[in-house]
Amino acid sequence: MNKKWIPAGIYCLFIFFLSSQQNLFWIHRVQEEVFGFRTSSFIYHIIEYAILGILMRWASNDTIPLMLFTSLYGVTDEIHQWFVPFRVLSPYDMLANTIGGVLGIYLVGMRRSNHAL
Repeated sequence: MNKKWIPAGIYCLFIFFLSSQQNLFWIHRVQEEVFGFRTSSFIYHIIEYAILGILMRWASNDTIPLMLFTSLYGVTDEIHQWFVPFRVLSPYDMLANTIGGVLGIYLVGMRRSNHAL
């Protein structure tokens, strides 16, 4: 196994741990709505999954499988939350997870291609 996958794996476990918490009292969530989205939650999810995308892209250059994995992990993360008391399954969060993962993968790929020039 390539050691570059270890940070991504640990981060996936960290996301799972956060999703298992009933009360994330230390995260301030503003319930403002912009275009139907809870802005703070949406942004938090994008950042959370952009980090995952960065770690995944650091470990591999297979862009499409990485995008599929981060998107699927974001969906299963939300399904997991459905079974945690006081947490909910949110399609908006699924979308934010996918956007964040793809963004992180894209940013690292773009940076790598600029260094290759």
